[in-house]
Amino acid sequence: MEEIDTKQTIKLSLWRELFKFALPYKKDFAWLCAIMAFIAAVDAFQPFLTGWAVDNIAIAGRLDRLPLFIVMYGSLMVFQAFSIKRFHDFGGRVEMGMNYGIRAAAFKKLQELSFSYYDRTSAGWITARLTSDVGRIADIITWGMVDLVWGLFMMLLSAILMLATNLRLGLIALSAVPGCGGDVGTQ
Repeated sequence: MEEIDTKQTIKLSLWRELFKFALPYKKDFAWLCAIMAFIAAVDAFQPFLTGWAVDNIAIAGRLDRLPLFIVMYGSLMVFQAFSIKRFHDFGGRVEMGMNYGIRAAAFKKLQELSFSYYDRTSAGWITARLTSDVGRIADIITWGMVDLVWGLFMMLLSAILMLATNLRLGLIALSAVPGCGGDVGTQ
């Protein structure tokens, strides 16, 4: 059996080919990204809702506002739970669809290979490698993109909310973010 070099450089042309398997699911993928943006907005807004409760209920001693907070927070959690459910539905559809597409293309390619290839390479190795690699690729494309969208929206919305709440303190907090601050290590 031949040894595989795992320290190869990233080939963008290969990734372009792989993203073609996601094209039939672009509508689901768009929904997936939109849902992740909504979930990021809820995640970014939760601390501000909790801060409102601390300021306007706990510190102010206004327990009459507690039912309003419970309804607002509970509604937010119900919407978030529903969104996460839909997120898993769309994400699973995209991932499994890509899995199927890549495996079908790989099977077609395996049918075109010469018999000498199969003399050199064990069928078990091919099957194991194909199964694990295809799963990883679909996982990276589907969930990696989702994490990227969520992370970007979460950071952007958190920065906007910090700056809207207290501009000076928000700017100080954002100065510690790489790429946002000045020359931190230099004098």
